[in-house]
Amino acid sequence: MKDVVSIGKKVYERKRLILCNLSELYSSFKLEYPNLKISLSRFCSLRPKWCVLAGASGTHLVCVCTVHQNVILLIHGAGFEEEYKQLMSYIVCEGAGRECMLRHCDKCPSKDNLVQFLRSKFEDYDYEDIVEYNQ
Repeated sequence: MKDVVSIGKKVYERKRLILCNLSELYSSFKLEYPNLKISLSRFCSLRPKWCVLAGASGTHLVCVCTVHQNVILLIHGAGFEEEYKQLMSYIVCEGAGRECMLRHCDKCPSKDNLVQFLRSKFEDYDYEDIVEYNQ
């Protein structure tokens, strides 16, 4: 993979990998600059050419497999106010490293914390509620 992108005649810029989806990035931008009025579609269209999304050709250092991406989509679809990074704090150490992510860390909280959190979120729902989704 080339580390640079041509942005003009003999002008090159080093590629930067965006590690979250553009909706999350837009939310962060709006929190940091609440007075700027910009739509999500306009925000996405202004993304510099050298800022590439994870999953783009040659960006294999970041996992974007369906298993891991589906977790993010499920969290979003469930309507949680928390983002997946906040939910990760229930099962891994703060600033989680490789050992934590592979579940080899003895200091990480158990999954029981996350299970308890999820049960509290879903206790008001009936198992027979109708779920609508887009495909």
